[in-house]
Amino acid sequence: MDNTKIKELINNFINDERINTLLLPTTFEIYAKSNAELAHSSFLASLFSPDNNGGYGDIPLKKFIKLIDKKLVEKNSSNIKNKSDKSLVTFSNKYIKEESILFENYKLNNIEVNTEYKIKAIEANNSEYDSKSKKSIDIKIDFVYLFDDSKTQSFSIIIENKINAHEGENQTNNYFSIMDNMKTNSKNVYVYLTLFKPKKSPNSEFIVITYDELFEYVIEPLSSRKYENTYFYPILLDYRRLLLKKIGKNLNKKYIGVESIKNDYKELFDYIENREEKSDILDKFKIEYSDVLDMLGVKINKEKDVYDFCDLDLDSDDRLYFFPIGAYKGKPKTDVDFKTYEHCKKYEIYPLDAKRLELHINGEKINTYKNASELVNYLSKIENKELGIINAKQFLYYKVGDKYYSLIQYRQKLLDE
Repeated sequence: MDNTKIKELINNFINDERINTLLLPTTFEIYAKSNAELAHSSFLASLFSPDNNGGYGDIPLKKFIKLIDKKLVEKNSSNIKNKSDKSLVTFSNKYIKEESILFENYKLNNIEVNTEYKIKAIEANNSEYDSKSKKSIDIKIDFVYLFDDSKTQSFSIIIENKINAHEGENQTNNYFSIMDNMKTNSKNVYVYLTLFKPKKSPNSEFIVITYDELFEYVIEPLSSRKYENTYFYPILLDYRRLLLKKIGKNLNKKYIGVESIKNDYKELFDYIENREEKSDILDKFKIEYSDVLDMLGVKINKEKDVYDFCDLDLDSDDRLYFFPIGAYKGKPKTDVDFKTYEHCKKYEIYPLDAKRLELHINGEKINTYKNASELVNYLSKIENKELGIINAKQFLYYKVGDKYYSLIQYRQKLLDE
């Protein structure tokens, strides 16, 4: 395919309104809060609070309770050896001791939602609880459940929220122990809300809900146009776009219109996935739109395209440095910045050829790796960080003069020159 045709296909793609909707930065991204747990917790607290969700009332919380019910049934089903056993645990029979509830008819009163809820020693009623501890509940939802004219039950939904982190040592066990010993008339419901599947199972009382499920069963239904007159609607749509960017590739493709986009740009995507010849125009496009292409499920041969260091004019005399973005505040831009992070200097990486890298730690050769992904995966384990192998090129820096460029920045620099 010639460059004129490639440019035409790319221009059509980047000017597509559907693509621009995905690319347009959300408010969370503008304020650099897209990965901040507290920002996500604060949004969800507002959404679940009738006083702060601009007209949605108790509908969001009811949908969340319905999702909890669904997860309880799934959790119990997986534990039942006899598949003919129909005694499934639901929200109602676990917490209210009723056979069933009608999810559209029951009422919720006295809803109160807090983030970073500080556990007071007097509340904890636990001899092992440290009164000086800074432990807090990410989201705590208190409400009274009315399931007929005469019966009520107070509840507290305790949510441990995880965005780019896994559970700390015994974290959910400690939270359960503390909260379960509190002197209260409320029944506690424990939820472990996570962006990705946890490496290890939390305390057995915690119901694991992923952000994929939160999107599908809560956020997406609330994005219906029937709610567009609520004040909170534009904020919800903004958050919906943020989740599409973060978890879009894991969601049902209907939510981002993947199939129609892939059909419209089949020629471009087929060329990206199957091309043999080199194309600087296409390489630049893939760098700038890598997140969207990944979301759309376009397969990029990373071995051939992304980590070809010969394209960067690097040789065995050059040095690369490992710097885990996000693990520290800031990025290395100059020698002064880099020296601020002394331990990063202990990792020296020698490019051996087009792909292979040799790792030295504190001057001692450790191993040879066939590509950047394999190397960064190893270093992320040393650093005990969840770095994400797909973005390996963002963690390896090359020094030019007194400045440091990530490999993706340096390649972009060469393409722009």
